[in-house]
Amino acid sequence: MQLKEVYYHFGDASVPPPDHRSYTLQVKKDAIDVTIDSYGEILAQHHFDASSRILEVLSKALQQSNIDYTEEQAQDEGCTGGTTATIGYTTKQGRVFRASNYYCGGKIIGNLAGDVTGFVQQLKQLVPNLQALIRDSL
Repeated sequence: MQLKEVYYHFGDASVPPPDHRSYTLQVKKDAIDVTIDSYGEILAQHHFDASSRILEVLSKALQQSNIDYTEEQAQDEGCTGGTTATIGYTTKQGRVFRASNYYCGGKIIGNLAGDVTGFVQQLKQLVPNLQALIRDSL
């Protein structure tokens, strides 16, 4: 699969604004853009140059992690305060993929299948000091 772009969004749990940190990683052919926000208010944006092979690496990671759609798992049943994970990508052939899960009360609600945690860990490792960037955006 030849990728044009990969997108990952982490939606933080529902906590007061000083502590709420959601972030988006957007990977294109030779760059990674990181946007950190608190309930939609952009707190920080970072741009990192990346290897021209980064999309090839992520293509393999998506395939190895079996990232795909599934029928929506579980029902919300009133759970509040969880986190979300959204993975998306666009291929050079025009395929658009976007799926997400809501993690709340030990349940997974959504249409994103595969080893989401494994893929996200590989993606996050491509961003220098991501946890420090998130923490320092206070």
